Amino acid sequence: MMELNALVTALEEKYPIILELYGNKDGLTLSRIQVDKEHQGEGIGTKVMSEIVNFADANGLVIVLTPEKIGNTSKPKLIKFYNGFGFVPNKGKNKNWAFREAMIRYPENSNIMKEEKIKGGKADNKTVEDLAKKHNVSVEDINKEIETGVEIEIEHTKDKDLAKEISMDHIDEFPKYYTHPKYGLMASEKKMKKELEESTIKTMLREALDLNVNDETPETVTYLLKANDRPAGRVEIAPNTPEMDKYTIELVDLDVFEDYDDIKTGTETMTAIWKAFPDAMTIVLTPEEGTLQFWEKLGAKPLNDSYWFIKRGH
Repeated sequence: MMELNALVTALEEKYPIILELYGNKDGLTLSRIQVDKEHQGEGIGTKVMSEIVNFADANGLVIVLTPEKIGNTSKPKLIKFYNGFGFVPNKGKNKNWAFREAMIRYPENSNIMKEEKIKGGKADNKTVEDLAKKHNVSVEDINKEIETGVEIEIEHTKDKDLAKEISMDHIDEFPKYYTHPKYGLMASEKKMKKELEESTIKTMLREALDLNVNDETPETVTYLLKANDRPAGRVEIAPNTPEMDKYTIELVDLDVFEDYDDIKTGTETMTAIWKAFPDAMTIVLTPEEGTLQFWEKLGAKPLNDSYWFIKRGH
């Protein structure tokens, strides 16, 4: 892509950065934006991302990346930063199987998500009245839930029509998907935020991890990892996907705090996963480039160019 090469050259000449941005027919892959130490904190990263995003939108290209801790900037902060530019997790409804990166951004004013990502949604061809009748609630209740859903989903898609469609798909399965005081998405996110903010991990792991369901959707189950009754990280599992049999589950994401980032934690996490899914015989995962040795020690083997697998008992 000559235009992409010109963009990278122009940005590196304009700003004190090292930029690794690659492209092919499927989209753009952002590997690194490194701002010179002397100029960090000046908003250069934001300016560079804005220009990359504008380029992608103008050319109808998706952008993918995998946030990693950089210096004093934590992974959660990077995820929040990229969320602000429209990036969402590359999984569930947003999954693009052409990429293994953790986050993806679809171009604005395009039909990519509408045509490919929401096709076959559970609320397709259904009206608000249909949802109200199905759940035996009022149309007003459904409309309020949709309004809340749009406010949440719009942060990820920046497309109001798409946000509404996603919301209706979720509400079709559970009428208070967003606002239920205990099981709703808002309650789950609030609980997670509180638990993470209150956690202060100062001791190394002394006992096996516990898996506690933190969020459950039709596609994935997110567990809170706990060590000594304190949050130690999160693990996200997709127990049933159309591409897999009932004895196979996908480890979508494993994110542990630094104090627990070791083989022992990994081993005990796998033990907890097998215990949580007693019928599962195989776990598939997409390891990040720098974690291959870690997963090899846990018994993982390559399945193809993108996926690795672990058999029960290994």
